[in-house]
Amino acid sequence: GTIRVVGDVGQRLGEGMAGGTLTVTGTAGPFAGTGATGGTITIAGDAGDYAGGAVYAAKAGLDGATLVIKGTAGRHLGDRMRRGLILVERAGDYAGSRMIAGTIAAGSVGDDAGYGMRRGTLLLGSHGRLTPTFVETGEHDLVFLRLLARSLKTLSPRHAEIAAGPLRRYSGDLATIAKGEIWAAA
Repeated sequence: GTIRVVGDVGQRLGEGMAGGTLTVTGTAGPFAGTGATGGTITIAGDAGDYAGGAVYAAKAGLDGATLVIKGTAGRHLGDRMRRGLILVERAGDYAGSRMIAGTIAAGSVGDDAGYGMRRGTLLLGSHGRLTPTFVETGEHDLVFLRLLARSLKTLSPRHAEIAAGPLRRYSGDLATIAKGEIWAAA
């Protein structure tokens, strides 16, 4: 089904959502999309801290859904995210922290993106300071990036352009199992 909210909403928007479409014309509080396993959540404005992140005592945050934030997300975007896709224009510090898997595409993020990340992909137009536990592996031209750009085109042409452009890869977080990656515009 489809739900459209005109105005602002509080915390835990779309918690546990399994399918359908949820659209908010205003802003959302913290933990938007937590535990969502399917469907698409679109927030026209800003989202609070821990959007797509896990609530206290939960095993994972976003778990297979698509979360689109057209404004700014707070700190810890996608914290302990397990699966799915998050698109955001700007995010605060610690985007993708403790990420288990999934993809986050952001125009820009603050400091310490990917902190404690186990697996997953961060696609960033720009970023603040990275932790020293991420290692630069150079520029690559991979088929995966072209496929990612093609799939993002319908949701956000801006993010598709980032994926299609020259990117520098960082591998980490070496403080964990180091199977995560950050792709940043070169």
